[in-house]
Amino acid sequence: MDRWNIRKMIRSIDRRDARYLWLIVLYLAAYFVVERANPGAQYHVVHSFLDDLIVFNEYFAIAYFSWHVLLPGVIIYMLFTEKEIFRKLMAFLAIGFCISFAVYIIYPTCQELRPEVFEHSNIFTRMMSIAYTVDTPTNITPSMHVIGSMGIFFAFAYSKRKALTVYTRLWMALAVVLICISTFVVKQHSVIDVVAAFPVIMIAWFFTFNESLPQFLAMIRREFSRRSVLNIVNAITAVRLLLIPIIIGLFRIADYDRLATYIAVSALFYGAELYLAPEKGYTTQAGKMIAIFADRLNQALLMILAAQSYRWAWVLLYFFIFMEVCRTIYVYGIFNRFNGDYSNRWYGVLSSVSVYICMSALILYPDISRGTSRMLTVICFACVVFALIMYSSEYFRLVWGNDFRKNSAAAGRIWAVTILILAALTAAHVLSF
Repeated sequence: MDRWNIRKMIRSIDRRDARYLWLIVLYLAAYFVVERANPGAQYHVVHSFLDDLIVFNEYFAIAYFSWHVLLPGVIIYMLFTEKEIFRKLMAFLAIGFCISFAVYIIYPTCQELRPEVFEHSNIFTRMMSIAYTVDTPTNITPSMHVIGSMGIFFAFAYSKRKALTVYTRLWMALAVVLICISTFVVKQHSVIDVVAAFPVIMIAWFFTFNESLPQFLAMIRREFSRRSVLNIVNAITAVRLLLIPIIIGLFRIADYDRLATYIAVSALFYGAELYLAPEKGYTTQAGKMIAIFADRLNQALLMILAAQSYRWAWVLLYFFIFMEVCRTIYVYGIFNRFNGDYSNRWYGVLSSVSVYICMSALILYPDISRGTSRMLTVICFACVVFALIMYSSEYFRLVWGNDFRKNSAAAGRIWAVTILILAALTAAHVLSF
């Protein structure tokens, strides 16, 4: 009982840390002032074509409202267990939210995405009805929901507490991903709001959780030197990024012949990157990150376009996003620590190739039979899940070493439960169409 004595816990709070708690009061005050005290503002409507493609799903209200429990919960937890992380988290939120409020005042935004009538009547739609009433559809870009979620992620990622196991950190990463997705699935935000939050997140991280600022600046100078930027691999990556709006435009006008050509060009450039990137002097760490981003963006785009005709492609998209979050954690959080080679593995290439082939077939042949479309989706889904399992297995081997066999059963159970939860959430999303 003494260990959890509330009075002792409160007395243990340092006065310097207590001052950080006033930031919460200031945030709430600033939020209501910005929301209510700007009656003459000319709001700019935020909208993206992706918002029209994403279907409202009330079940994601669970993830959306979990933010209001997780964020204060993590703040309190870090306050009593790891004060350094608590201070960094509060500073991160202060910087991120201050930038957001400044943007809201300078460039007021609003959205017109909320459904006028709910198709279903259940507890989740009632939750969203309350949210719509309390939270106005104004001042949405960037999304503070996403900024706060990433603060939670960084707090767990940088924590040195042994009590926070690998499983806990992975579960928290999954929760953060679901919260970010929920912001536009429940129509509280546009996709643009989520994207706009990440530059703010990087600025806040740079001044808070960034533990190696001098080394980081040296790396920037090295990675973005003239020789590092002006090379053939980066040129190919730039072309692939430029192809994205062209592919979207051709899809919207149903010009499938030209669309097939541009998708094929993007796929060929992907193969060229795989061939040239390992060559010495052709790419840098920053170049790899940009190339990976361009590739994953192209793959996600193909899944979104395919999902317009074949709704089960949404399931594949959510698993793909989860795999990429896990792979990012593995590559930049674990493999690098062990000085491992974290270039593309054969199963990662297999996953990418399957996405390009199967999703392109679904997009370019909209009249394909239902059986064939399901077979292509299942094949692609199997390759993505297989890549996720293989990356995870390699990660656990690095962490556990000789104890891998002993702990692999527990890891398998964790991943089985994770995949079941993801499958249930995405199936609920698809079946609600």
